[in-house]
Order: sequence, then structure tokens, then C-alpha cells
Amino acid sequence: MNWKLIIQLSLSGLLMGVCTAFFITDKIEMYVWLPIMLFIAYMVATKASSKFFLHGFLTSLISAFWILLAHAIFWDNFYNLNKASMDADFASMPQGISMKMVMLIATPFVGAFFGLIQGLMAFVAHKILNKNNSSANS
Repeated sequence: MNWKLIIQLSLSGLLMGVCTAFFITDKIEMYVWLPIMLFIAYMVATKASSKFFLHGFLTSLISAFWILLAHAIFWDNFYNLNKASMDADFASMPQGISMKMVMLIATPFVGAFFGLIQGLMAFVAHKILNKNNSSANS
């Protein structure tokens, strides 16, 4: 396992956590994540020596931790930026359950879900790049 690569790539979560706390709203966040995930898949496919899926999965899981940390630190900014959609999302929640608690509980599952996608993207990127390199060497 290339832990240095995983940690470095996971810092994209810290960057996005800060950005989504200050100026990237939930309406455009997925459009920002797509190129980041493609970049991560490419980097894992070219820099990891094996276990491409696992590298992608762990990168996303650790990235989710960084996002949670940034949102916790900058909670007021994050909440105010996304207030309308968050209030609507949490209107049906039972009283006594805070948005922060839901985020804390949900983050590992969200990280794992997107880790599956990121891992698959890294695996496929490796296969595509390896195929292209094989045909170029022939």
C-alpha cells in the first residue's frame, strides 16, 4: 500500500470541505467532485503499484474524514451557505437529533459508498492505461 499517495490524494477532501463551507453550495458540489475523482483515479492508476481499487477506496474514506473535520470546524459558514437545503432535509428528523450528529454518523457510510465508486474508477483507469501502454509498446 502506498500510504503517502493515499494521504496526499485524500487531502482533496480537506480542500473541498473548506470550499463547501465557504463558497461551493450543495447544488454544484458534485460537478466539482467529478474532475477531482477522475484525477484521483488517474493518479492511483499511475502511481500505485498494485491494489488500485483499495487505494481508491481508502483515499475516499480518509477524504470523508477531512470533509467532516472541515465542516465541523467551519460549521456556521457551512450551515449558512446551505441553510435552505439543510433545513428541508432535516425537517422530518425526530427532535433531539442534531445535524452534526447525523453528519458524524453518516460520514463513514458516505465515504465508503463513494470509496466504492472511487475504487472502481481507479481500477478501470489502471486497466485502460495499462491496455494503452501495452498496445503502444507492441
